[in-house]
Amino acid sequence: MDKLKAAFGEAVQRRTKGIQAGKPIECEIRRTHLIEAIEGEAQSRILGRCYRPKYEKRRVLAPEKPMTWIGFLESVLNPEQIKDLREVLFYKNSVIQIKGPQIPTGKSVLLDVLLGLGYRAHEAYEVNEIELTTPIEDMRPNLAEELLSRREEIEAWINECPDLD
Repeated sequence: MDKLKAAFGEAVQRRTKGIQAGKPIECEIRRTHLIEAIEGEAQSRILGRCYRPKYEKRRVLAPEKPMTWIGFLESVLNPEQIKDLREVLFYKNSVIQIKGPQIPTGKSVLLDVLLGLGYRAHEAYEVNEIELTTPIEDMRPNLAEELLSRREEIEAWINECPDLD
């Protein structure tokens, strides 16, 4: 804990000297960060694992040149996926579902760009899939409209507390 207090004091001194000398400030450390670090150290001892404060930023290397659209696509998709995406975007005929492992793969970036361009897109975790496999026996031409005429009944069913058994 003494090491943390010493590190905090040194950081404050560096920051103060930097401000006085007109130099850019490397980092900003607040008293709450020290408290979080002290609590984290205690938590680490109790849990027996390393504590990484939530305010600590990960290093991200800035690209040497700005990323282009094609460069981004080539970094996250294979040529077949790029071709398929271009076709879907050209015809604007479907909703795009983006999925992949829960690691940084560019899913959210691609989603943000597509939404920004006005396309209908979502990430896979936002979808609940329902598969119907049994043929309907009483199919009628206007069945959807017939059911929608009973909107109150459907909404009451939806708003009931579901049985969780």
